[in-house]
Parts: sequence; structure tokens; C-alpha cells
Amino acid sequence: PIPVCLGSLRRAASINAEYMGGRLAAFVTGVVTFLSGWHFTWPLVGFYLSSSKLTRMGENEKMKIEADFKKGGQRDMFQVFQNSSPALIAITLYVYLFGFSTPKSLGSSKKTAEIFLLCFYLGFYAAATGDTLSSEIGVLSPRECRLITSWSQRVPRGTNGGVTVDGLVASAGGGLFVGFLLYLVIPDYIIVFIGFVGGFLDQLWIPSLVHCSSSQGLMVREKLSVIGDVK
Repeated sequence: PIPVCLGSLRRAASINAEYMGGRLAAFVTGVVTFLSGWHFTWPLVGFYLSSSKLTRMGENEKMKIEADFKKGGQRDMFQVFQNSSPALIAITLYVYLFGFSTPKSLGSSKKTAEIFLLCFYLGFYAAATGDTLSSEIGVLSPRECRLITSWSQRVPRGTNGGVTVDGLVASAGGGLFVGFLLYLVIPDYIIVFIGFVGGFLDQLWIPSLVHCSSSQGLMVREKLSVIGDVK
């Protein structure tokens, strides 16, 4: 993550100084995560690699659909830290309580707090990856977009609370991918399952319901972003 973030910083300095703060925040997030252990690093790497590629897919088409679309997915420092803070808090608590140790499996740990923090961290990045992939793929999907609270109601692509079959599959696949990467460090099949569930449920849980029922329901949904240039 550190070389990737350094490259991102150099690119930001040469392209758009306005978002240099976002790249700097991404760099700090990457360094803290990397130094905390591979069990924290791989989910972040999975999120970055999958999201950064898909964000740039069909940019011209997305600009026509999304009113707040930013080419390259630029974010400022506040936005990056605002969205990455849950993961950074989980890392801080874990290191403070349990150091830099990595459990062999979730079942091997007898510490409830350790299991909770790992699952929370995994779920966070599984949901973040699922959200990004579903947004980037779903908005380009030729399939019908339907409202999550009323499947019979068709809505324009990019609508708050709107989902497509392609978006749901991408969301579940994104969570599964993150879970698999963490499985390489903690070989426990429940890790993969948690990743899958976290990615899939991201499209079905409270934020979608709240957004879609609010007065801003027809506005474009603000997508979750942790790394400055991921989205």
C-alpha cells in the first residue's frame, strides 16, 4: 500500500493540487494499515485494486448519469478521513488491546473483542468494496433499475435506493473478494462468508432504505470512499 500511495501522491501533485489533501489522507491511512499487520492490509488492498479499476470504467457515460460525478473519483482530506475513520478506529483498538498478533483462525481466539474487531474491520471493507463495485457497475448496467423498498417500481439509473441485478452480483462479489484475501492470512472459511454477506447486505441494509425514503430520494447516492482516488 505504501508504494501505491506514494505514486498516488505524486500523481495528485502533478494533476490537481486541489485534491492533494485527499491523497495525503489516503497515504496516512495506507501507512497505518500496513504497519498494523497483513490481516488489516489485505482487505484494504482488495478494496483499492478492485475499486480503482472500475471507477475509471465508462467515465463518460457516468458523467451523463450522475450529477456529482468526479472524474477519477477525487476526494478531499475530510472525505477520505470521514469514510476511513471506522476502519482506523478498529485498527487502533485492536493494536492497543492485542498488539500486532494475527489469530490462526477466528475459532482459535478466545477473546470476544478480538473476534468482533476483526469481523467489524472485514465487514467494513467488504461493504465498502461491494458498495463501490455495485455503484460503478450498476450505473452502467443495461438492466432495469428498481427501488429497493418497492421492487415493482422502476427508477432511473443513479437513483438513491435503486438497484440492479448486476449491481447486487457485483456487491456480493466485491465482499467475497475481500473476504478471500483475508482468508489468505487467516485461513478460516467463515472469513470468506462474512465478506460475502457484508458485500451483499450493503445493498439491502438501512442506508439504502433511509436514502430512498428521504426527500433527496431522487438525487444521486453518494458513494462510500476510503482511498482518495479509488472512486
